[in-house]
Amino acid sequence: MDAHVSRFGEEVNALLSDWKSIDLRVIASRSGDRWIYGAVRAVLDSTDPSVPTRQDLPAIDGLLVAHERWDIRRLPDLLDSLSSYQLQVQGYTIVVGNANTNPSRSYAFHNVRTGLAR
Repeated sequence: MDAHVSRFGEEVNALLSDWKSIDLRVIASRSGDRWIYGAVRAVLDSTDPSVPTRQDLPAIDGLLVAHERWDIRRLPDLLDSLSSYQLQVQGYTIVVGNANTNPSRSYAFHNVRTGLAR
């Protein structure tokens, strides 16, 4: 696992009891046969994971706009996805990085309490 991702996982692990879900929002566009991220936002949330997500999102050919709520126990899945540059959303694999075959680190972790990015 990527060192930044691993460090974040270690730091947030002690706080997991404060959260119930991960509010995940994704915008991706199709490039050939792949989906490339435009934006990925994942927020640890106190909302129950069974609460419905937005269903009024745009449906445009070649554009994926998704809103999912994952149980907090799936945080390791999210972190593994960031490390592998592939995120599974609504049955699609989203490439989280550049459109080339060697994506650079393209995420940051923000501490809501301090506002500082890592």
